[in-house]
Parts: sequence; C-alpha cells; structure tokens
Amino acid sequence: MTAQLNYGSTPTYSFPSAELVPPEKFIELSLETLSNLNGSLRPILDPLEAQVDGLMEEPPLELAKPELRAIPLSPLREKCVVVASDSSSIKIGETRQGVLCAIRGAIVWRQGDKYRYLRVGPLPYHLTYESGARLLRRLQRRYLGVSGSLNTQNSSTMQIQLSAILDYWLQLSACRMFDYSVVLRDGSLTARRGDALGNALQKLLDTARGQGNTVLGLSKESRLRLNGYRISDLTSSCRPPYLLELKGLKPSRQLRLLGRVYLARLGLEPYTFRLDIDAGLDEHVGVDAVRRLLHNDTIVQGYPETLRLAHILSTFTAAEVIALQRYVCKRCGLEILPRPSIRRLLFGPYGTGWEGVA
Repeated sequence: MTAQLNYGSTPTYSFPSAELVPPEKFIELSLETLSNLNGSLRPILDPLEAQVDGLMEEPPLELAKPELRAIPLSPLREKCVVVASDSSSIKIGETRQGVLCAIRGAIVWRQGDKYRYLRVGPLPYHLTYESGARLLRRLQRRYLGVSGSLNTQNSSTMQIQLSAILDYWLQLSACRMFDYSVVLRDGSLTARRGDALGNALQKLLDTARGQGNTVLGLSKESRLRLNGYRISDLTSSCRPPYLLELKGLKPSRQLRLLGRVYLARLGLEPYTFRLDIDAGLDEHVGVDAVRRLLHNDTIVQGYPETLRLAHILSTFTAAEVIALQRYVCKRCGLEILPRPSIRRLLFGPYGTGWEGVA
C-alpha cells in the first residue's frame, strides 16, 4: 500500500519555510566525537541487537476507575497539511572507550494529494561515559533551549536521548514550518517533571499553539494499564472510526499529563492505538483535528500514512548498518575484531563460539 502512494523527496529550493536549516551542531559534534576515535571496533552483527527501543522511556500509568466515553468520528472536510516526524538510532559497534552509534530522522508532510519528505542523517557518534553527557547537554542547549536533567546512566539510554533530541528538533521545525496543520508525534504526551525532554515537550506544544497547529501523539505500544490489562484491549460498540476517552487518570507526582488520553480506532480494521491530544486546546478543537486528519491523510490499518512513512524513512536497514561500520572503520583507521557472543560461548552446541565479521 505504501509503495503505491504518490510521495517524493522535496528539493531544497521548495521547502515550505526558511525555518528549517541544517542541524549544524549535530554534524559538528558527530565529526568531533569521531576525531579521537582509534584502535579497534567490535561490530554489531545482529540487526535486532543494533536497534534500541525507546519505549522504555515512556512513563507507566495505571487506570483505577476510569470514565469511558465513546466519541464517533466523521471526516471534517477542511483542507490542511498533515505533518509527522520520527527518528531512530542504531548501535554500530563497541570500542575500548565506549559505543559507536548512529541516528537519523525524517519529516513527512502531505499537502493535497502528494507526500513530501526530508531526511536528516545518518549521523554517527562515538559515545563514551566521559563525553556522552557533555555532548547531550550541548545539543540540549542548542536545539531544545530548555533546562533539566538527561538520563545518561548507560550507553543505551544516552543513545535514546540523542535520538530524542533530534526528534524534538524535527518536531519543533515542523511546527514552525506550517500553520493550522495537524502535527503527528510518535509517542505519548506524558512527561517527567524536571526532565529536559519533558520541558521540551511543553515548549513543543506551546510553539504549535502559537502557529495554530494541533499536536497529536500516537503510540503503537503503550504501558497504560487498566486493572493489569493493556488499554488497547478496550473496545466500544460504536462503529469506527471513533475515539474512546479515558477520564480519571491520576499520574504520580513525578509525571505530567500534557494531553488528553484517548483510545483511537481510525479504521475498520480491529487495531486501536493510544492517542494523546494537546490538553492546552479546547476538547472540541482536538477532536476536530482528528476529523481533519481522517479527511487529509490516508489511514491504513487504523494508522496515518504520514507517520508510517516517517518511521520507514528514519529506520536503518541491516545493509546500512554494515555500510556505516565500513565507513567509520575506513575513515578512522579502525581494526575490525570479531565480537564474542557470551550466549554462544555458554551454549556451545547451539551456536559457534565467535561471531563472524560481515
């Protein structure tokens, strides 16, 4: 279905606004972290191990006695731009000093019957425990313009934070590029108090409202539970498309709900997603934004096509991981060493002791 739609890359001369400029500090710090890289690299060979899932960063919420209200939806036939962004990160390999990773992001927008996109990256980084936190703080000041703490307890969380900062920059750029549009975000609108990314989310929503945009956060997976069960298991007798409003959420003191939380079933297929709508807007404005989304975007399996394309265009393939490994090794003169697999060493009859080098 995706391959049949009419979308293409956008030439630099036809960007809808001059607000979107190359992220020079991202590029500068990428080159800076690679400049002192030497020695050897133990490459990641398993594509599943290379991907780092950012879902662990979503704060858990529990529903006690919620109020459920079904809201039937019909397309609102008002033309508007639908814009979405997403980012991803991969682990390229390990060095003696730290971890080599790469990030990439994409903005996709639909205007009329055409999809256009812009990709940023891939940008490789060498993260060490000494330099990782400093690098994140520099990017935080430059692109988020907010204060707060960042999670730098290990290489995986640093990698997730790095990708998240790029994602927030893309979302802020999208909100400045367009007026009175629907901005789709991959993830919830729940933030941790005192957290830099939580403060950035508040800034994102304020920026969007100032441009007349409506931010919708769509989650493919959610840790939101009702009596121990996933909220995505909840259904309504209402004919889709519909929203199922969840009232009565009481997060802990460490969390802030910046959006109204709904379950959304936007297509006839039996797939529901968590949908957060900016709580700073009147309720009917948020619902009308979802109705405009139904009219102005293609909904495939209950999921907006712009957000699907943003995910596809930002995700790394196994071939790209290998290409990045070879590029960094050639550029920095690294020696590739075989990477031991502890599982295969422990369970020898079920695998070899050393993984080969691709």
